[in-house]
Amino acid sequence: MKIDVCAGNACKAKGSEQVMEQLRALIDENDLDAAVSMKDVGCMTNCGKAVCVTIDGNLYSVSPETAGLFFKDHVMGRAIG
Repeated sequence: MKIDVCAGNACKAKGSEQVMEQLRALIDENDLDAAVSMKDVGCMTNCGKAVCVTIDGNLYSVSPETAGLFFKDHVMGRAIG
């Protein structure tokens, strides 16, 4: 699974670095390093949806407050299943 987190200005202002830190910690905690690759990328041109995160090309809007639920709902099932 490939996760990209936008590092553009709008996403940074809305907490993309915190989202990335939280997702990285959850990936590590759940031993998903082999199943999940994650990186920050340039602007995804969806600034109204900041913080923009894609999983295998599918776009999601995630905030530092919703990162844990996002991980549970969209990453865990795909990475394990």
